[in-house]
Amino acid sequence: MTAYCKGRIKLLVLLFSGISILFSLGCNKPEETVSADFIGLRNPFDIKPDTSVQLYAFTTTRDSYLNRNLSLYMLGNINDPKLGTSAANIISQVSLPVNQFSFGANFTGIDSMVLQITYGSPTAYYGKLSAAQQIRVFELNESLSNNADSLYFSNRTYAYGTTVLGEYTGTLQNIDDSVYITQNGVTLPLVPHMRIRITNPAFIQKFEQGEANGMFVDNTAFQSQMKGFAFIAQATPAAGEGGIAYMNMFRPTTSLVIYYNGTQRAEFPLTVNSVRTNQYVHTHLPSVNIRPYFSTDSAHENYVQGMAGLKTRIMMPGLFELVKNRKIAITGAQIIFQAKDDADPFTLPKELRIFAADSLGRLDFINDFFDGGSYFGGILDPATKTYRFNINRHIQFLINEYLNNNRNLNYGLNLVSPADNPLSAARVVLDTRPEKLKLNLTYSVIK
Repeated sequence: MTAYCKGRIKLLVLLFSGISILFSLGCNKPEETVSADFIGLRNPFDIKPDTSVQLYAFTTTRDSYLNRNLSLYMLGNINDPKLGTSAANIISQVSLPVNQFSFGANFTGIDSMVLQITYGSPTAYYGKLSAAQQIRVFELNESLSNNADSLYFSNRTYAYGTTVLGEYTGTLQNIDDSVYITQNGVTLPLVPHMRIRITNPAFIQKFEQGEANGMFVDNTAFQSQMKGFAFIAQATPAAGEGGIAYMNMFRPTTSLVIYYNGTQRAEFPLTVNSVRTNQYVHTHLPSVNIRPYFSTDSAHENYVQGMAGLKTRIMMPGLFELVKNRKIAITGAQIIFQAKDDADPFTLPKELRIFAADSLGRLDFINDFFDGGSYFGGILDPATKTYRFNINRHIQFLINEYLNNNRNLNYGLNLVSPADNPLSAARVVLDTRPEKLKLNLTYSVIK
């Protein structure tokens, strides 16, 4: 073989070796995610089942969350005999139909004003459709910022006037009924929606004089004088009564409709260039026994509630006993939650979420979440009334940090209702007795 060929072979060997090294470095998973998959499947030792990690749970308040851009917005109130009363209010700006809006030269006055809020769907509600509702509308006294970084949390308070602009008193039973309106002798069907007539004379007069006062020049001028609406649920349902509707604030039907000059109408949208957000208000019963985020108490019954209400904290104080004088590779870690009841109208949430916790007990992302819902879990099994979560990677991560970096990041877990997608006001009562609440582990001992 010539020296030229030998040189080429040597060069190719070096080239492929370099590529192999780069490929192995680029494809390595983080340490906390590789052990269970790689070591657990390839080491020669038996995989061991283990339920020795004892858990305890307690109920505490849910972390507030951003409510600016929801898929739907909740409205109404409910009185849960287990938990107490909860109300969902909508805060929204309203916009001009067009810049330089005008009622026209022959404007004779406003005949009526109606706020329309579109229902999400015939099944977009929680509680009883037949429950009496009282939704009152007030004018906002504060300007809402439309900046992308503006923070509108679920427990935020808003400044609004004390004068009732209009009121809806009725039920939610028309949630699947089209609304028919007649104008100029023509009857038109509209999608199902709640109609609230504005009856306050001073507010109507503000719009009648709007053009003369420069209110209709552009949206900035308009929203400086008309800051928005607060839709406040004020009914007082008896225990076991009430309902929450999920409203679509993005449908064109959702608007302030002004009828004028006998035959004319104008629609001021709540859907364009407007801030919309939800406000949740809870008054929990003393029997709920809400604990601090790092309580050492354990309760055999705990709660998860939608609308940023309640969450269940799960603590794992004996987790690191598993790795006393040894290392293990987690091949399976599943936690199962058993629901205690499913009584109409308080049906179980179709989905729950589990999060890790930070050093203050607040929600933190969990590694397993990014592996997708089919693996991660959290969907209600209606046959067994259980919610299952696979948290292999999270448990391995905690163990690796403890053994390799001397860091104890075991701050517990947080079981919550989703903030959105799916939106839900539902709650669940959990059976968290020791024989029901277990961490089912399988692992291999690394030698």
